[in-house]
Amino acid sequence: MRYKDVHTHRRPGSDQVESILNNMVDAETEDLIDDLPCSVGVHPRSIDEEVDDTLLFARDLAHAESVIAIGECGLDRSLPIPWSDQMRVFEDQISMSEILCKPLIIHCVRSHADVISLHKDLSPVQPWLLHGFNKGGDTLERVVEAGLYVSFGAAIMHNDSPAAEAIRAVPEDRFLLETDDQTEHSIEAIYQRAAELRGISVDDLCDTLQKTFDSVFRP
Repeated sequence: MRYKDVHTHRRPGSDQVESILNNMVDAETEDLIDDLPCSVGVHPRSIDEEVDDTLLFARDLAHAESVIAIGECGLDRSLPIPWSDQMRVFEDQISMSEILCKPLIIHCVRSHADVISLHKDLSPVQPWLLHGFNKGGDTLERVVEAGLYVSFGAAIMHNDSPAAEAIRAVPEDRFLLETDDQTEHSIEAIYQRAAELRGISVDDLCDTLQKTFDSVFRP
């Protein structure tokens, strides 16, 4: 079996896992962490007075062959960063995604309607993936209807989480799995839990997510 960890802050210790390592670019970044498959992006919390230079450097890094996605980037209403700045930086990276023909990994906190609206207005060609999805059925329905993908992480390990319910309902070709920055649960454990919630085998889940992974990251 091959496992896909589509958004992580550390490399796996198993050769059975293919991961996309998050390179969060800020004013201190000097280079990519390694030369394996990764993403490059400016997180909304990294927005400061030097963000224009940071965006230019992120764009340079994103040309590397090992960079297979742009992000994580996005919108976060819980941060004290001016909304206009968040929108400008996000839209810059949407443009980067389209120009470089690389999908977008999105950080989205209390701003799902905004992301959906942008997707509708801009009609991007590249896939958009909302990582760390942990919302209820209504939001999931709107996101999927808009043509976005979602990625579930450790939240599905908790029975009372919205993610645990959402993963039962999401279409099989619209979701992926991740570990993000937590260290308690491996991607193998998250796959096992996802398979249980969907009532299928881990083997079948691996086959399904391989197809979705290829459609998002290897079009």
